[in-house]
Amino acid sequence: MVFASFEKRRLYTLLGDDALGKTDNQRTASHLTILPWFSDLYFYAGVQTRTASLCNLRLLLYMLLGIIALVWFKLYAGPIVSAALIWFETFRLEKKSVQRAQLFEKDYTTFLLAFASAVRTGLDPLVALVKSARLFDQKSILRKEIEKVNDDLESGMREDQAVEKFASSVKHPDIRLLRTAIILSRKQGASLGECLQRLARVTRQRQSFRRKIKATLALQRLSAIGISVCALIIGLIQFLTNVEGVRFALSSSVGQAFLAAGAGLILTGLVWMLKISQDKV
Repeated sequence: MVFASFEKRRLYTLLGDDALGKTDNQRTASHLTILPWFSDLYFYAGVQTRTASLCNLRLLLYMLLGIIALVWFKLYAGPIVSAALIWFETFRLEKKSVQRAQLFEKDYTTFLLAFASAVRTGLDPLVALVKSARLFDQKSILRKEIEKVNDDLESGMREDQAVEKFASSVKHPDIRLLRTAIILSRKQGASLGECLQRLARVTRQRQSFRRKIKATLALQRLSAIGISVCALIIGLIQFLTNVEGVRFALSSSVGQAFLAAGAGLILTGLVWMLKISQDKV
């Protein structure tokens, strides 16, 4: 079964059909999304088909509940709660993509130095790239991406296409530079060892800079959460001290609209502050 799948993939690759050359994540991102912006989220988060289907069901349920709460029960807070749940799914996927990129970067510097050493000994860059997978654990994201390149090369894909797909599902700022350097070294005979060492130096400097700003980002997130909690506490105090006024506001369409608008503004501010303080690679 595995052999037949490999031969089918090789046949389509040799025929020039890039559709079968896509990874499972790319097929998931292309065909199993309800909201357009979730396509890239699924791809970079490494979401597989089954998980993407469950996530799509949750998104559909959130939207239906918001519409039913607004149209059937006349609850203005329904769409706000629905939007909050959708944002939570977005935040969770973005967090997972960042975690994947950080796990990739954990082995990235070691990979660059080992890759540079192998190239300087006269080993072919692609052979050195494939052989470097043995340096890392079986569960390493970097090793899995290298093994994908090896599978693409064995299936008959052109070298530049296989290299261009290397770590394409990892949201890392330096991967494109690495792919370009490998392709240029293959086509133009450019020096690759020195370029790899420079990339390793840049990665180390960025890791050091991210450690310095991590405390500031944590303080900003704490401030955003603290402001939102204070708003909830004020609302709770208002409810306990003026129950009749709160009930009157909830029973009035105007009061419901103002309360929903206030909750929406608080939620928007929280999302915005967490968004600008997000820890990215």
